[in-house]
Order: sequence, then structure tokens, then C-alpha cells
Amino acid sequence: MTPEPPAPSTLLSPSELPGGLPDLSGVGPEDLEELLRAGMAAQRAAWERIAADPAPADFASVVEPLETAAADFARVTGIFFTFVSAMGTEEVLELHRRWAGPLAEHEAASARDPRLARRLAAVEEEGLDPVRRHVLRRWREEFEDRGAFLEEGARQEVARIEQEVAQLSAQFGAGLLAGAEQAGLLLEDERQLAGLPEDRVRQAAEAAQLAGHPGSYLLVQDLFAVPSVLSSLQDRDTRRRLWRDSVNRGRGEARDEGAADTLELLTTAARIAELRARRAELFGARTHAELQLRRSVAGTPQRALGMLEELAPRARAAFQRELAVMAEVAGVEPGQIQPWDVPVLLERVARERYAVDAQALRPYFSFERTLVDGVFAAASRLYGVQFTARPQLPGHHPEVRFWEVRDEQDRLLGLFGLDPWARPTKQGGAWMHEIVPRDARVGQTPVVMNTLNFTRPGQGEEKLLSADNVRTMFHEFGHALHSLLSTVVWPTAAGTNVPRDFVEYPSQVNEMWMFHPEVLPHYARHHETGEPLPTEAARALQEAARWGEGFRTVEYLGAALLDMAWHTRGTDAEPLETPQQVREFEREVLARYGLADLPVAPRYATGMFKHIFEGGYSAGYYSYIFSEMMDAETVDWFRARGGLRRENGQVFRDRLLARGSEQDPAQSFRDLLGRDPQIGPLLRRRGLVDDDAERDGAAGEGAEGTGADE
Repeated sequence: MTPEPPAPSTLLSPSELPGGLPDLSGVGPEDLEELLRAGMAAQRAAWERIAADPAPADFASVVEPLETAAADFARVTGIFFTFVSAMGTEEVLELHRRWAGPLAEHEAASARDPRLARRLAAVEEEGLDPVRRHVLRRWREEFEDRGAFLEEGARQEVARIEQEVAQLSAQFGAGLLAGAEQAGLLLEDERQLAGLPEDRVRQAAEAAQLAGHPGSYLLVQDLFAVPSVLSSLQDRDTRRRLWRDSVNRGRGEARDEGAADTLELLTTAARIAELRARRAELFGARTHAELQLRRSVAGTPQRALGMLEELAPRARAAFQRELAVMAEVAGVEPGQIQPWDVPVLLERVARERYAVDAQALRPYFSFERTLVDGVFAAASRLYGVQFTARPQLPGHHPEVRFWEVRDEQDRLLGLFGLDPWARPTKQGGAWMHEIVPRDARVGQTPVVMNTLNFTRPGQGEEKLLSADNVRTMFHEFGHALHSLLSTVVWPTAAGTNVPRDFVEYPSQVNEMWMFHPEVLPHYARHHETGEPLPTEAARALQEAARWGEGFRTVEYLGAALLDMAWHTRGTDAEPLETPQQVREFEREVLARYGLADLPVAPRYATGMFKHIFEGGYSAGYYSYIFSEMMDAETVDWFRARGGLRRENGQVFRDRLLARGSEQDPAQSFRDLLGRDPQIGPLLRRRGLVDDDAERDGAAGEGAEGTGADE
């Protein structure tokens, strides 16, 4: 029997379920629409009460109710995002498109009420403790960034721009999802899938069946330009066709000859970037990147771009060294290697030179053991947290599972939810988000979700993982810990409410425990015999971890530099009005940094760059490598102090994880390390140093922080 959907008032109110989990098991598009209406009305009513309050403006009468209203609405958007991202039926995506503009207008409405802006400006800092003072300043910055202090005409234009960008971004996301479907590769002969793991072959057969092609095989495109299956496919023509269709998504008539015809998104992206540049100009900034990075750890586009520019020639040289090795193994000249050959050759070198056979190792990484005896166990050792499964708790999908997370004093830290398996209505990639935010003032602990896209195992079968899958689990759970271990009182400053170029840092640090000698033997066991992963195989995995870093860095930098190029264009730049002009712009950017002539596509080209044209990473994709700079230093910090020790975890939590944005996160890093981050450890980790001896000296450090959800 299908449960009755809860009334919106129930979803808006604190839940009676453990941990304050809202019951989403029967929620449909109509409920989501009513939730948005009711949530927006409730927040606007709260703003009106604050604005009309005749009492003198102080922290208690202005900032505290602003925090409460923000936490309540974060619950609304948390529920809505859960469905848009993980239950994206046509009806839900249409709802998202219709509400993108109104939501953008609502998010800025408080800052554009002059009464609220005046009351916030009137709150005195004197007498406030440092945390309250910092929270007050963050609210003032939020109002400034939303246009509270602009002239009325400029404020109205900003509002129009934000609505148009929101609508275009929703269209971009919907088009990207449709494009992934349009670019799927249909194959008739199973021999064309040679090398693919059995579960992926089964998945391809099921996808073809669902698409109305029984007896065939459909390779569905994933989030990245280079599909993950490319490293396994042995048939070169299959690889070529899959790669071609993947990288041409979103290009429409500007696609390469023979590529699948997908919805054209290049001019949509160009229009979004143009609108952002105009918005930045209204705020007195030269570019969108300058405006965006004012509140970041990097601080300026020059610092962020300078780091990328320093890495580009080093990454190019590292990849060329890798190309030479691949060519030797394949018995060809480096110039004969094509982009669709690189992933499979990287795997071949790992197999032949490092004795790492990715497929042969999968039986040692079962999903359940990795989760419980790996991810959870490492967190327990380091932070003293305990996990209790709560199978009776309802989720937005029957496959969603929950655990209670408690500390050593048995105090509830929050609920952790996991949605592991891919399905047609789920966006690609992996991510963490909060369904319910932390609000310590009312005793509300967070409800945190990790959403993955692993292939669902067959009935009665164990899910076996690749090493990359394992890394993704540790990475995403690092985000969850950042939320669960927060001690910040104020909701908008708690957990992962930190700058973009800081938020990936704690999750990247959590990847280091994947190979730790006190963690790996407990979860890396054969799923049938229980035998641990052989010591020599574990050692080979670690030695091989940096193999391919040149390729991965070039692939990543291509995307990060495209992001910066789009968002450092001012309003005086020549408009890009056709798909062909956009493609030429992309080529010019990659050529400028010496990346255009390599057999590597950017991780995301413009027509498929969801992070920056629908997500929140515009002028911020550099954040992954910037965060990894801090991560590499922190890994060294842990190692120098004995690694997986409870006291190390407590220091890391107290000085950094727990602090959120109750102080400048850059200061939290300084509190931990005693100084600002330096790039040296990152260069050594990625094999990007100039000296051979220095590269050799970094061997065995592993490849933590490669950005499993980049």
C-alpha cells in the first residue's frame, strides 16, 4: 500500500522521527510545490517580523531570527534538492525549471528590503564575543553580495539577471541530462564490450532493454567527459565512438562529424557567463571571478589562476613522460596514441609495471565491508564516533539507508543517509548534502546524505568495487564528517557552510585512510574466502596510485582553466553568439596553456560543465586543487604525528572540522598547521616536481585528494 504523502506543514515542522528525519517516502511533485510555497511564505513572514520590530536593533532581535529563518528554509531546499538530484522524474525536473526564477528572487529578497538592511547595519559589534561578531559580519557580507547597498535601478537589474541565470541554469541541467541519454552508445554484439566487468555488461543490457532494444547493449554516458568504462573496453572502435559521443555532448550542430546529435548548450553557457559578467559590473567588480572570490580563501582570481598557471606546464611534462611509457608498452609512437586509448593504456601499464590488475582486485573490495570496516571504522578510530543502523527509517527511495551517529558519550551527532545505486532519475556523480541542517540552539542535529552512482548488484550478489569507488566512499564521507562533527551554534556557519575552495579540503583528507595499514587489512578482504588483500598487492596499489597523475592533472586543469576563462571575461569582451564561436574560444584557452595538442579532453567541456553552469562552482572549479594543496599538507601533518590516532583526530576536529565558518576558515588551517598552505607537498604528491630524485622520494605517498567527486 502506498503511504499517504505528508502534508507540507509536516515537512516544514520538526519531525517526530529519530534525528528529526522528515518522512519523504510518499512525497510527490505536488507536495514539493506546496512545500516551496509554504516555505517561502514562512521565511518572508519571518523577515517581515524582523524588519517591523520596533525594538532597538541588536544581535538577538536581528541576527538570531535571521539564522532561524535561514535554517528553516534550508530544510525546504534540502528536501527539494534531494528530489531534483536523486529522484529527477520529468515532473520533478519541470517543477525545478518553473521554480528556478522564483527561488532565485526569493533568495535575494531579504537583502533587498531596505528596512532589513538598515536594521542589520545598526547592530553594534561592540560587546559581542568573537564568534557572534564573525557571524554578524558574514550576514552583512551576504546582504552586500545580494545587492542591499546598490542603487535601486542597479538592484532591479541584478534581480532580473539572477532570475534569467537561474532559468538558464535549470535549462542547462535538464539539457545535460537529456544529452547523456541522447549520447548513449547502442551496441548489438557483446564482443564489443570485451574487458567490461560482468556487472557493467549486465547494466548495459538492462539499459538497452529499458530503452526498447532488447538483446542489445546500451552504454550510458556518465558525468565526466571520459566515461569510466573506457579504461576497461578492449575494442578500440567502441572506445572511439563512446569517447567521441561523450565529449561532444551539448555541442549541437558544432559537434564533430559522426558524433551523436545532442541538445545544443554552448550558447546557453555563453549567455550565462555574459549575464554574470554584467552582474559583477553592477557590483563594481571587473569580472564575475573577481566578485565570486572576494569571500574565498584564495581571495582573488589572480591567486587562483596563478596556481593553475604554475601547474599547467608541470602537468604537461608529467603527462608526456606517461605517454612515453604507454607508447613503449603498446609498441607505438607517442603521437599515435589517441584520447580514447589513454585510459586503457594507463590501466595496462598499472597491470604490467605495477602488478595492479583493477579487475582482479575487485573481489577484495565488497561494498558492505568497505563501508562498515573501512569508512566507518576509520572514523571511529579517529573521532570516537559510533554507528547504529536504523533500517526502519523511511527515505526518499526504498534503497536509501540510515545510521545514527553518536559520540563517545553516546550523544547524538546526527543521522547519516546513503543512497548508493545508480538509477535513471538520479544525476551523475557523487555528492553530500544536508536534508536537515544543524541548529544547536534547538537541539537539531544534521541529517546528512551521501549520494553515489554505483552499478546496482544483481539479486543476491555482493557489490564489488574498484579502487576509485572506494576512494569516492571515503571522500564523500569526509564531507559528511565535516557536517556531523561541527560544534557551531549558528546554522549558517556550521559544517560545510565554508568557502568553495575550503569545502573539499576535509573530504580530501579523509581519503588518506583508504590505504592506511591499520584500516586497509580490515576491509580489503576477499568477498568469498575472507582472505585479506595480499601484502604485495596492497603495496603495489599504493605504488601505482600516482601513476597517471599527469593525465588526471591535465584533464582537471583543462576544465579549471576553461572555468576561469569564462568567468574572467568582462562586459567588453566580444560576444560569443554561435556554437562554433564557443568551440573556438575553448580551443584558444587550451592552446594558451599548452594543453590543446595533447590526447586529453578537459574533464568537462563547456557543453557538459554542470559544476559551473548549473551547480555552484562558477569561477570556483579551481577549488579542488586549491583544497588539495591544504590536504597534502595536512596528510603530512597526520603522518608526522603517528597517523590514525584518537588524539590526532580530536585535534583535527577541534581546530578545523568543528569550526565551520564561526571564524575565517583560513585561520582554522593556520590554527592546525601554524602557517598558510604551501604548494610543495601537492607538487610532490602529484609527481609534478622538476627533479627526478624528488619525484622518486615522493613515491609511496599515495594519491589522496585526487578529488573523487570532481
